Amino acid sequence: MKRLAGIFSKLYTIGFLLFWFGFLSVAAFLCIRDENYNTLLFTLPFWIAGIFIVKRRLLKNHTGKKDERQFPIGIIISILLVLITLVAGILFLIQGIIASDMKLLFAGGFFAFGAFTFVMAALTVRGYFEGCKVNVLGLYIGILFVAIGIGIIVMIYRQKFGLWITIPILMIGAGVVQIVKCIKR
Repeated sequence: MKRLAGIFSKLYTIGFLLFWFGFLSVAAFLCIRDENYNTLLFTLPFWIAGIFIVKRRLLKNHTGKKDERQFPIGIIISILLVLITLVAGILFLIQGIIASDMKLLFAGGFFAFGAFTFVMAALTVRGYFEGCKVNVLGLYIGILFVAIGIGIIVMIYRQKFGLWITIPILMIGAGVVQIVKCIKR
């Protein structure tokens, strides 16, 4: 049974990494196509993080001994990624405010709140929210889904709505369900 769980864990990791690198490849292609090299630089830490995940999850040290040097490196890389994401979000927010560009404001909020999501996840893993009557991380993610869905609708409110408008509506619905589920806990 343990071996079967290990196989499913590897399959999950491979699926996640396919999504991770696929998303980064599309983002890098679009940045290069649009000659937007500043944004392309922001994808570099996520490429490094993906390579780190491959090394850590798929290419483990099979000697049975834990490599003591990996733990601090992982923490340092995580902190750097969160800081880079937060700085990117703040820069996008400032550019969006200066240019009065709703897309830059949305991207800035997405990056800034994304960085905060990593912090919330780390605090949850460390057990800082154990005594709470609500699922704090789940509640935060639900609120984030609602905010992103509303942000997408606000961003495109002057355009014609097509069938794809169901995506932000479904995000709002999923966020509301998540919020209710986490409050009932």
